[in-house]
Amino acid sequence: MRADNCAYKVVEAHNEKVIVDSITRPVGRKVLYLCPSSLLTNVLDEFRRWAPHRNAAYIGGFPKVVRNMVIEQANKLDDCVIILNYEAWRRDTQLLESLVDMKFDTLIIDEAHNAKDMKSNIYKGIERLCLQDHRPEYVIPMTGTPILNRPQELFTLLHMVNPKEFHTLNDFLFKYCETYEDSNGAAKWRFQPGGLERIVKRIGRNFIRRTKDDAGINLPPKTVTIHELEVD
Repeated sequence: MRADNCAYKVVEAHNEKVIVDSITRPVGRKVLYLCPSSLLTNVLDEFRRWAPHRNAAYIGGFPKVVRNMVIEQANKLDDCVIILNYEAWRRDTQLLESLVDMKFDTLIIDEAHNAKDMKSNIYKGIERLCLQDHRPEYVIPMTGTPILNRPQELFTLLHMVNPKEFHTLNDFLFKYCETYEDSNGAAKWRFQPGGLERIVKRIGRNFIRRTKDDAGINLPPKTVTIHELEVD
């Protein structure tokens, strides 16, 4: 993830810096949006509301034939947004290779803490997309809970964004963490004193944590849906 391309992009033009608003002018032409299956339709609805000019479609939950057809059509477009759930390539490894071949320039990973386990199919699939020969220029993991239980869970997100700086888990642990014994005598990892601060300095340009007011986002009025239930 490159912070200079998330809220805005600085473009050099005749020795002058021009700010390009990434909301009115998307930075990604070919976007792969990964999310849990429960969010597929909601993400598509949000794209249609906020970016109706984008060619967006989700392919999660459809038969293999339908998915292949959508990917084939998307390959013919100059810009597209493909929305996919994490579980999709669990039973279809060829789907993952088809996504790699599309050469997405932007990869958005919603609820990215789902990839905290390096042994899971979710993480291995994302790693395949991130570390391919044609790595997406923009890798944007999004989560409100980057660390659920252990420091190791933060490494997976950092590795996706900057595999050169955060190359191996062991290197990450020995640079920023230390071991201790819990109440049961088991050895566990925790951040060294000042470890998190040093990580912040390393990723400062790649990390965004803002409120809606900070970002200048005006949300539309809430949509209230009333469901009437019969109680027997």
